[in-house]
Amino acid sequence: MLVLFALSGYFVVAALYKSRHRYERPVAAFVYQRFFRLFPLYWLSLLLGVMFPWDDPARVFSPAVIAINATMLQGFVFVENVIGLYWTLQIELTFYVLCIVIFALRLGGSARRDLLFLLAQYVFTLLLAFLRYKLEMKLPVALPLMLSVCFLGALWKATDNGRAPDTGITRASQWACSTCFCCRSACWPTRAIPVSGKPGIATLSAMRWVLPSSLARHASAAKGCAGSRR
Repeated sequence: MLVLFALSGYFVVAALYKSRHRYERPVAAFVYQRFFRLFPLYWLSLLLGVMFPWDDPARVFSPAVIAINATMLQGFVFVENVIGLYWTLQIELTFYVLCIVIFALRLGGSARRDLLFLLAQYVFTLLLAFLRYKLEMKLPVALPLMLSVCFLGALWKATDNGRAPDTGITRASQWACSTCFCCRSACWPTRAIPVSGKPGIATLSAMRWVLPSSLARHASAAKGCAGSRR
C-alpha cells in the first residue's frame, strides 16, 4: 500500500506541472483528466460491489449510501464504504486538493521546497500520534502519514529517482524514506518492523533503499507500458 501511494505522488504531481505548459487553464485540465481517469472505473467497481458484496453476500446497501459512495466523498461525511478498499479515496482526494493548492499558490516546483513540506508533514504526523497516545483520542493519524508517502513519491520524482546533481537534496530524500517508515512504525508498531535496538536501526537503514528502488521499478514498468501503447 505504501508503494501505491508513493506511485500516486510520483506521477500525479508531475502531470499537474506538465499541464502548466500544455493548457491555458492547467488546474481545470488536471481535474478533467483525473475525473475521467478515475470515475468511470470507480463507478463500475461500485456497481459490482453493490451487486456482489464480498464481505456479506446478503448485504443490501441503502440508496443514500450508494449515492454518497458514487461521489467518492463518503470518507469525509462518515458514511460506510461499499467496498473496504475505498478508504484510500479520502487520502487520494485530499492529496489532489493539496497538490492543486500548492500549484495555484506556487509553493512547490522545487525539490528543496518539496523536501521541507514533506518533513513538516512528518513532524505533524508524529505530533498527532503522540497526542493520540497521550490523550487516548482517535485522531486521524493515517491521513497525514499516507499523504506524506504521496509527497515522498513526488519528491523522488523531482530528484530524478535520486540521481539529481544536488547531492544534498538527493541524500535528504533518501533519508526521508527511512523517516517515512520510522513514522509508520511509531504510529503502528508491529513485530514485522522493530523500531528499537540494533534490529530496528538495521531495518530502517534497509528501508531507506527498499522504497526508492521499488518505486523506481514500478515507475519504469508503468513508463514501459505507456510507451508500448503508443
